[in-house]
Amino acid sequence: MDKKVLMLNVSGGVLRGVIVTTILLVIYSIVMNFVDVTPKITSVVYMVTTCLSILVGGVYASKVNGEKGWLTGLLVGAVYMGILIIVTALVNREIDFSLLILTQLAVALGVGTLAGMLGINL
Repeated sequence: MDKKVLMLNVSGGVLRGVIVTTILLVIYSIVMNFVDVTPKITSVVYMVTTCLSILVGGVYASKVNGEKGWLTGLLVGAVYMGILIIVTALVNREIDFSLLILTQLAVALGVGTLAGMLGINL
């Protein structure tokens, strides 16, 4: 497997994940204008959005790549979360590696791996 092709496919998967994230967060922000939401609900929406985005990106990337779906999906999850952590650190002006972030990273890597396995078999 050519590393350049793999990274191109992973980049395409991450891009699709970011697009899904943007769409879901716009929908959520519209809902927030009409419904009072608690921080707990926002946390759940954030995690579901992250998982769905990585799922879409991982399935796409592994389907296009055609081999080693688990690795492709894992890389999509890792790159997506890396970008998310960097953006969050820039917005908050601090890097936070709490147990919550590490748990989210583990879930994202797991979802990415499973999405890659799913995508290769579709």
